[in-house]
Amino acid sequence: MFHLIDNKKCICSVLLLYISFFVSGGYVVDKQTVSLLNIIVLHSSMLECFSFSQYLNGLYGDWFYILMPIILGMCCIPMICDELNSGYYKFLVSRMKNSIFQWKMLGTYLASAIVTYFCALLLYVITVCCIIREYNPLSNYGWLVDFDVQKYYMCELVTLAYYLMVSGVVFLLTVITANMYVSISVTFLLNYLVYQLDWNIFSAVFISLCCYIGSWHIVRKRWLSC
Repeated sequence: MFHLIDNKKCICSVLLLYISFFVSGGYVVDKQTVSLLNIIVLHSSMLECFSFSQYLNGLYGDWFYILMPIILGMCCIPMICDELNSGYYKFLVSRMKNSIFQWKMLGTYLASAIVTYFCALLLYVITVCCIIREYNPLSNYGWLVDFDVQKYYMCELVTLAYYLMVSGVVFLLTVITANMYVSISVTFLLNYLVYQLDWNIFSAVFISLCCYIGSWHIVRKRWLSC
């Protein structure tokens, strides 16, 4: 099922997500909230004032959430829509069980979304480490001392749960409409309306499960029953 993944678009998704970390405004300079990119370009001397934990706490901003549906839709959704509309999936189903086809389609989509997320995050962490070594070089990696691992992991889990929730909505709308533009546009609108709410990990996981379970049944009833 890896034919559903467009490698070039996956690379673009990683780069777009990576860039969103830099253009999100989470840093205060001269009593103004600015992005990391703004600091690098216009206030590079201020880079030594920020710690490792501040860099990681400031990477999820408005642009990250606004671009999320587009990023999630780039890798697989166009190929899935083409396959559903053309009926090509019927040739694949004829050689395997329905459940295996469903697992492979859903697994491929989830794998592309998760790999995109962690590749962009890894690139960001590497970039931050390079910035700190260049502008605030402390011996023995002393800049890690102030890093609150537990707090970061909790924040990361909530963000990842929200990311998977949005991916679930994209996938659900895709198997309902088989239209790339409708599924991404509607998800973009819904995400824009609710991303600033105080989400917790349980509500995000619950909605994610509802979307994926609903998608599973819709694929079976609509696309695999004929």
